[in-house]
Amino acid sequence: MYFKICFFCFFILGILGFSNFGRAHIINVSTAFDLLLVISILVYKPKFADKKALFGFISFFSYFIISLIIAISLKGSHLLDFLLAYKAIFYFALLFYFENKKIGGKRRFYQLYKWLVIFFFIKYSISILFSLNDRPLLFRENNFELMFLALLFYLRCILFEKIKGFEILIIVVIFLISGSKSAIPILLLILGSFYLKELTWKKTITFSVLGLVLLSFLSFLILSKYGLSGLGKIDRIAFLRVFLVEMFNSSTLEILFGHMRLTALSESSCNSLYFYPGLFSFKDDGSCYSLILHSFILRSIFDHGVIGTILIFYCCYFLLMRAGYSKRVAYTFLGVMFLNSLSVSAFNSVFFALSMIMFIGFSPIKKMNRRWG
Repeated sequence: MYFKICFFCFFILGILGFSNFGRAHIINVSTAFDLLLVISILVYKPKFADKKALFGFISFFSYFIISLIIAISLKGSHLLDFLLAYKAIFYFALLFYFENKKIGGKRRFYQLYKWLVIFFFIKYSISILFSLNDRPLLFRENNFELMFLALLFYLRCILFEKIKGFEILIIVVIFLISGSKSAIPILLLILGSFYLKELTWKKTITFSVLGLVLLSFLSFLILSKYGLSGLGKIDRIAFLRVFLVEMFNSSTLEILFGHMRLTALSESSCNSLYFYPGLFSFKDDGSCYSLILHSFILRSIFDHGVIGTILIFYCCYFLLMRAGYSKRVAYTFLGVMFLNSLSVSAFNSVFFALSMIMFIGFSPIKKMNRRWG
C-alpha cells in the first residue's frame, strides 16, 4: 500500500513539475513530501524492530520535544524557526520508527526509479534546450533533488548490480546540464563506488573517462561564474567566515554540545548577511539563526555541537548497517551526505529522509550485500 502512495505522490508531483519552468515548483514540494513521510506512521503498525530501534526513536523524539519546549517557552523563538532548524532530528525519530518496514521488492523500486529518471531527463532537457531555466528543477532546487536522484541511482546499482551504459549516460547528462556544482562531486563518488568495487582495466578506464568529464565540467562551471580571481566572492566562503566568528566567541561546551535551543546569531553576523533576506527569522525583527549559513555542517555544529553532529552521521550509518547494507555502501551514502552538507541542508532536507526510506524499505537481503563489501 505504501508503495502505491509513494508512486502516486512522486508521479503527480513530477507531472506538476512540468507546469512551471521557473525557480520553484507550483506547490510546496517539501511540505508534500513531509506529509508522505508522516503517512508512513499511519500505514505501518506502531511496532519497532527491537529495543535498539525503540531507544533510537525515544532519544531523537525526546531531544526534539525538549528542544521545542526550551526554544518556544523559555527563549520565545518562532515555531517555524525551530522546525526549520530541527527537521533532521524529527526525520531520524521517524526513520527509527520506520526501521525494518518494507515497501516492496526490487521490481517495484525500479518502476518508481524509472519514471523519476524519465521525468528528470525530460524536464531538465526542455529547460536547457529552450533556455527556460539555466538551473532546471523537477521538484525543488536541484542542489537538493539531485542528491536524492544520485542515491536512488546508487540503490538501483545495489539492487541490480549490472547497469546498461545508456542508463549511466542519461544520469550523467542530467547532472551535467543541471548547472549544480555541488551535485557533480556526488555523482563522481557514486560512480567511483560502483565501478571500483572490483577493479578491472575496463572499469578503471571507464571511470577515469567519466571522472575527467565530470571534473572538467565542474571546473568550467566554477570558472564561468567566478573567474580566476573571484573565488572569494563564493557565498559559502562568506557563510564560513560568519560561522568561524560565531564559534570563536562560543564556549567549549557550546562547541561540543551546541548553543542553547534555539540561539540566534549575533547582530553583526546577521547584518553581514543582509543580502539573504528570505533566510532571516520569521519574527521579522532582523534576527537570524543557523539556517542562514546554508551548509548543514555549519548549522549542525552551531545548533547541536561537534558531538551532536558526529552522532547524526553515526545514526545514519547505524540505520544503513541495520538494514543489511555493507560498510562500503554505508560509507558511500555518508560521503554523499557530507558533500551535500558542505553546500546545503543535507540531513535537514526531506530528500535525505526520502532516500533513507527508500534504502530501508527496499533493502536487499544481506547475502547480496556481501558482494558490495
